[in-house]
Amino acid sequence: MGMKTRLGITAFIVLSSGVAVWLMNWSSNMEDAGAQIQQPVLGNVLLESSDSQFESVTNSRQLEFPRDHGSHPEFQTEWWYFTGNLKNNEGRQFGYQFTVFRRALSRDLPELDSDWGTTQAYLAHAGVTDVQSKRYLVDEIYSRGALNLAGVRAEPFSVWVENWRADGSVGQCAGCLTLSIKAESDDFSFSFDLDSAKPAVLHGERGVSRKSTIPGNASYYYSLSRLRTSGTLTIQGENITVSGDSWMDHEWFSSVLDEGQSGWDWFSLQLDDQRELMLFQIRNHDPSVDPFKYGVVIDQRGHSELIPPEQIALTPVRTWKSNLNHSEYPVHWKIEIPRLNINLDVESLIDAQERNDSFRYWEGAIRVSGMENNRPITGLGYLEMTGY
Repeated sequence: MGMKTRLGITAFIVLSSGVAVWLMNWSSNMEDAGAQIQQPVLGNVLLESSDSQFESVTNSRQLEFPRDHGSHPEFQTEWWYFTGNLKNNEGRQFGYQFTVFRRALSRDLPELDSDWGTTQAYLAHAGVTDVQSKRYLVDEIYSRGALNLAGVRAEPFSVWVENWRADGSVGQCAGCLTLSIKAESDDFSFSFDLDSAKPAVLHGERGVSRKSTIPGNASYYYSLSRLRTSGTLTIQGENITVSGDSWMDHEWFSSVLDEGQSGWDWFSLQLDDQRELMLFQIRNHDPSVDPFKYGVVIDQRGHSELIPPEQIALTPVRTWKSNLNHSEYPVHWKIEIPRLNINLDVESLIDAQERNDSFRYWEGAIRVSGMENNRPITGLGYLEMTGY
C-alpha cells in the first residue's frame, strides 16, 4: 500500500480523510511528479530549523541496549545506517548501503479519524557498487509509520519500510546484534546475515556526538564497527554469493548543523589488521574557518580511543565531477593522524557513487592504504560526502 518511485521527486504527499498531509518535511514542494527537479543536498536538509516541540541533545545519557537500538520519537530525526564491502569466491568486489531514515512530523497524533494517521515518516535508501563492472545502482522506498507499513522495534530489533527491513536479536557483547537485512529493487536485491564482532562504540561523550560548538547541535550516536556479513546479492538477474564486513551506525537528534556549516565528509575504515577508524569533518561555508572534526580508533578487542581534533588532517587529492549537477566530490583523500603515526591514502573503488534521489549525496565504497610507524596498512571502508 505504500509508495515507491525512482522519479526525481523531493517530497511525497498522502491523503487521509480528504486532507493532504505532508509526510516528509525534508525538501521543497513537488509541482509535477514526473518533472526534472533539482534534488536538495542532504547537508542542507539538516540545516532546516528544528521544531521546538522536539528534544535537543544537550546532555549525555546512559545508553542502554537493546532499548536504544529502537526508535526515539521525542527527537525529530533518526537513522539506522548499514554499509559494507563484500566479495564473491573469486574476489570480485562489491559495496552496499542500506539505510532507514525516520522523520517525526509532530509529537502528537493528528486529529484524524483514520488508521492512516501517524506522526512518523520513513524513507529507506539501498545501493550497490559493482566494482568490476563500474556500476552504481540505487533505489529508495518510503511510507508512513501506520498500519505496519513502516516502523521500528527495539526487542527483538526490527526496522522496516514495507518489505525492506533489518531484523535482529541481541548478540553476545554489549550492544551487539545478529541481523538479517533484505532489500529488493528492479535492478538489484540483497539478503545478508550480519553478526557483530565487537561491542557498540559510543561516540563523543558517552554517546553524545557534538557537531559544532553551539549547544544542542549534537546527536546521540553509536556504531557497530565490524559485523561479519554473508549472503546473496542479485544484480540484474545475476545471483552472487558474497561475504565480508559491514558497519552499522545509529544516530538520533533534532538539530545538528548551524547556519555557517555546509556539509560533512565521513569515513568508516575497516583495516585488514581488524582495527577500525571513524573520522568526520563538518565543513563551513567560509573556508577560512577550520572544519569541526571528530575521530576514533577501535582496536582488535573493541576498545575505542578518541583522536584529538587537532591530530586529524583530511586533505582532498583528486575530485570527481558529477554528470548530474556538476558538483565536484573529493574521491581521493590523504588522512594524517600524527599522534598515531598514521598516514593513509583513501580512494574510491569507483568514482561515480553519487545518490540523486530524494536528496543528493555521495555514498560509496573506498580502499585504504598507507603506513603506520613505517608498517603498511591496508583496508576497505565507506565514505559519505554531503554539501557539495
